[in-house]
Amino acid sequence: MTRPIKNIVMSKGKVFVLNVSRELFVLRDNQTFEKCDYEANMACLAIALYKDGMLLAHTTKGICLIEPEKGRIVGRLNIPQKCRVIMSYIIARIKIGFI
Repeated sequence: MTRPIKNIVMSKGKVFVLNVSRELFVLRDNQTFEKCDYEANMACLAIALYKDGMLLAHTTKGICLIEPEKGRIVGRLNIPQKCRVIMSYIIARIKIGFI
């Protein structure tokens, strides 16, 4: 990983890092980052810890609920482009604990 970090989240013992290039990585072996490719052509815009250790990700393909242990998307809410700004705001509020 060579780009600046935008956000860091820890869930179920795994560290996830979102960089400014909209790439999501998971820390492996305490020194190596592995890119998370949950779906082709999907960029991650924001990430937050959600209930039960799940990750909530605002992506270019909607809002995704990610199961960190299995490394897969378990739920998705497709939203129109004009609503994505509002969703980014909501995720930001979740990250800082206001929701």
